[in-house]
Amino acid sequence: MRSFALMMARFLIAAWCGAAILYVIVSVTEIRYPLFDSRIRDMLAYVRFPPYYICGFATLVFALIFNLIAIGHPAVGERRSLISLGFVALSVALMTLDYYFIYTPLLDMIRPPGGAKSSEFTSYHRWSELINSVEVLLCLFAAGILNWPKVPTPDAA
Repeated sequence: MRSFALMMARFLIAAWCGAAILYVIVSVTEIRYPLFDSRIRDMLAYVRFPPYYICGFATLVFALIFNLIAIGHPAVGERRSLISLGFVALSVALMTLDYYFIYTPLLDMIRPPGGAKSSEFTSYHRWSELINSVEVLLCLFAAGILNWPKVPTPDAA
């Protein structure tokens, strides 16, 4: 069971990193697309962010659960499992804070779509970019820790 849990933790953390990075690439491409005006950009943000958070929460919460089950697996060891668990837990905490205290107010600021953006919007948007970058970076560290091969220890003779 622990081997399956380790495989799933590795997969889910790495999958979230890839999904989040792809999401950013697509979002930046849309924002820079010259035929999309501010109204369309606002509507895109309104439509695409809920699935981002749903996918992120689901993926990382299951990764946490599987990481907990896999603690102490011989391929990783207890210390690395706990460090990875801490990084993923911190990522979930940051995503939760971002959702409630940054994304939700930002969503209110883009209503009605196409309206003028306040300086408050710019500040919240920068915070969201920073927090999401840190969250994905923590997940990349967690994935690296879980996937790095364990160095075999010589047998005591």
